[in-house]
Amino acid sequence: MLAIVSLIILILIFGVIFLHYSSELAFKRIFLKHKKNKEEAFLYLKDKGILDEEIYNEEDIFNVKIKSSEGYTLRGYLIEKYKNNKYMILVHGYSANYHIHMPFARLFLNEGFNVLLVDQRAHGGSEGKYTTYGYYEKNDIDGWIKYLEGKNGEDIYIGLHGQSLGGATVLMCGVNNNKVKFIIDDCGFSNGKEEIKHEFDKQRYIPFKPVYWLLRKKIKCRCNFDMDEVNPLKEIQNSNKPILFIHGKEDKLVPYTMAEDMYNKRANKEDILYLVEDADHMECYGANREKYEEVVRKFISKVNGEN
Repeated sequence: MLAIVSLIILILIFGVIFLHYSSELAFKRIFLKHKKNKEEAFLYLKDKGILDEEIYNEEDIFNVKIKSSEGYTLRGYLIEKYKNNKYMILVHGYSANYHIHMPFARLFLNEGFNVLLVDQRAHGGSEGKYTTYGYYEKNDIDGWIKYLEGKNGEDIYIGLHGQSLGGATVLMCGVNNNKVKFIIDDCGFSNGKEEIKHEFDKQRYIPFKPVYWLLRKKIKCRCNFDMDEVNPLKEIQNSNKPILFIHGKEDKLVPYTMAEDMYNKRANKEDILYLVEDADHMECYGANREKYEEVVRKFISKVNGEN
């Protein structure tokens, strides 16, 4: 009997240790990934075939900054080519920086928009310890919109474009900010918990529910937010604001079915779903640049009632 009790205690101790280390590894992967610098961003873009070095010399790029509600200094990079009130805010993904979003600047400049690229909190030149997968970042984008409003007046026309984490961020911000006229989500996730589960499913021997239970508590303690509340799908379901969903069908990080699910559940006639064959995560633009730009132009024209 004593041997059985000892065995049970040993199993319980091993289980606790396993859950602790599994949740620590998950936390490290989710929140402590290496953040790219400018050189690494350029190498990444060159590898994807979309590096646009010329734009840095062709356009005046002004360094601007705001404070987050927690007091973090957030950095932005403003290209004001036109004397109008039209702005696109470009929001990068996890471990990236504004340089990785720069290839899209020319697209929107050609459409008559001024462009504001941002470094998300805890990325690039912006302060902050952790990313929060859009939970606080959506408020940061609200702050950037207020900055543009203070600079140009209340009559501003804002569009948002985000990739991956940036896609989730612009979805959650855009549908709740009345200055935003349309949203372009490129490979964003629909639900924070489900995205983590998707990653766990690749690890056959790690049980999701108990590890996520402990991971969620660590996130609340260390990062001050609840991953269960990171839910772009829930945020956008009751909004009629036009959204263009773009996703690669070979995306291994964020499944394209998340974009399909968001598009189908909204059932909004103003929305467009553009799925790109043979494109992995954040590869849709490089896979077919001409088609990507054509879809974006069509969407913007549709929003403006031009077709």
